[in-house]
Amino acid sequence: MILKEMLHLADEMIFTKTGKHLDDLQQAIVQGTLERKTYKQIAKEFDCSESRVREVGSELWKILSKELGEEISKSNFRAAMQRSKNSNVFAQNVFKNVSSSFNICEKTRPTVDLSEKYNAQLFDSHDLSEMPELGAFYDRASELETLKTWILEDHCRIITLMGISGIGKTQLAVQLVEQIKSEFETVVWRSLEHAPTLSELEADLIEVFCSPQAEDASAEKKKELPLIKYLQKHRCLIVFDDIQNLCCPEELAGKYKPGYEPYKSFFRKIKNLPHQSCLLLIGWEHPRDCIPLNQQSSGVRMLQLKGLDPVSSETLLRESKLEDVEKWHILNQYEGNPFWLKSVVSLIQELEIEPTDISAEPRLLLPENVKDNLQEQFNRLSPIEQQVLHLLAQAEEPVKLGQLLQNQVLSSSDLINALHSLCDRSLIERKDKRYSLSPVIQQAVHIHDSQEKGST
Repeated sequence: MILKEMLHLADEMIFTKTGKHLDDLQQAIVQGTLERKTYKQIAKEFDCSESRVREVGSELWKILSKELGEEISKSNFRAAMQRSKNSNVFAQNVFKNVSSSFNICEKTRPTVDLSEKYNAQLFDSHDLSEMPELGAFYDRASELETLKTWILEDHCRIITLMGISGIGKTQLAVQLVEQIKSEFETVVWRSLEHAPTLSELEADLIEVFCSPQAEDASAEKKKELPLIKYLQKHRCLIVFDDIQNLCCPEELAGKYKPGYEPYKSFFRKIKNLPHQSCLLLIGWEHPRDCIPLNQQSSGVRMLQLKGLDPVSSETLLRESKLEDVEKWHILNQYEGNPFWLKSVVSLIQELEIEPTDISAEPRLLLPENVKDNLQEQFNRLSPIEQQVLHLLAQAEEPVKLGQLLQNQVLSSSDLINALHSLCDRSLIERKDKRYSLSPVIQQAVHIHDSQEKGST
């Protein structure tokens, strides 16, 4: 719906409830909210304090909450107005008033039913059929706020959400989508588990965008536009999960599979052409051109997800009904990875293991599903990455680059590229210019090496 019509609709609602039309500040708040501006931006443009804008805005949302019969806030105002079209009889009456009294310009009046125009303009074609259900979600407040800022305030075009398998990337993205989907005309979630070609994926997404039009049998079918055109015309959030399936195994991270190179041109258009949409990519390996050279890159951001903090990890353990949580100090070595922790706790409970049973063991418990999961990631590594992992697994403490070079197994160029790739995959840790493996990864590498020796 065009901005003037939406403002008029809000004004009619306020007038019906209070007997007064929107004043200048209220109108600025409604307009700024529709244009997705922050309270700070609205205050600056209106030349008043941010606290005053927040105060007036809060009162405005309370009035609209009573009129629309649901809790209204700055974040869901637009979506609530859309829903009112189909659920609130008052909205229908307002549209009658609009069609009889509102001029699109000084010389002409609308020649179409504005309620139909409203329906067409604000149709939300969300397709979240492939989005997993939100399971147990542990505190990721900081990460959520970072992602929301990048998407809603910084208007980033591509965001890569990276991290080792099981760390909670998908669950974080599900929570994010649930919180911000009302800010977008269209939200689509697609899993790339089966690695669709770009032409297959584009055709699928365009079908989502065209679905309202396809239902109108009387209308002449318009020529389908390239996907980027839809992203320019509408504000969309598109989520691609399992993005690693576009990348070639047994190569350094980020190289496309043969036949998938067209994605490079697609992502370049998303980065460089003007549009109002956002692409969120989730996986434990990403195409190189989707990772920003630095976090100041215009429109492109990367968030590498780490493990849960100690408090959230303890919450997970208590919710898993693990007895004597405080005695299981060994679980700190699983570094807050939800999948690893849940797998180990399940094994402990199934076999009724006590903390004292394994406290003297030099190695960690490594359930089969954790080993299988890590083996899947190891199988994707290039030969030089596997060599570097082997070198780090033999080290008793974190090592510097110079120490690794002394092994003379790899050239300096190969070694540096392999370290960079392994960091992108979240398989090695870098701190104070030293490289190391987490206890779980180190043990998994030892098991992998043993199996390799056994097979030869």
